[in-house]
Amino acid sequence: MPRILKYSEQLVLQDGPKELLLSALEKLSKSEIQAQIQEAIVKHETAFFKKVS
Repeated sequence: MPRILKYSEQLVLQDGPKELLLSALEKLSKSEIQAQIQEAIVKHETAFFKKVS
């Protein structure tokens, strides 16, 4: 998850309050994971429909 690492580095460099950094990272990682899950589901459905048809 290189995008999350890049964001975390930027946030740490900004030296903001730690709670804000952590909540921002948490939101990023959740959205990143959801995107990966959706991508996997789409691939799976595509493969499934190819088998069916």
